[in-house]
Amino acid sequence: MLIVIGAAVAAGWFIACFVGLVSPAVANLLNGLLLLGVFIESVRAQRATARLWRKLDTQPRVREASGRERAS
Repeated sequence: MLIVIGAAVAAGWFIACFVGLVSPAVANLLNGLLLLGVFIESVRAQRATARLWRKLDTQPRVREASGRERAS
């Protein structure tokens, strides 16, 4: 969802630059900041997912009657 919002904002800046409301240098700077923000948010999400998997992997497992294992 964040990438869709970022793409919409970048398209808006491109249109504003094309119309002449924003200079190309400012539009490039804003797009660069937007891409940096999207990258930082994606890294944070990956770290949170990795933390969750690490937590699940370190929990003791319980064997069910069917023979399958599950986290307790």
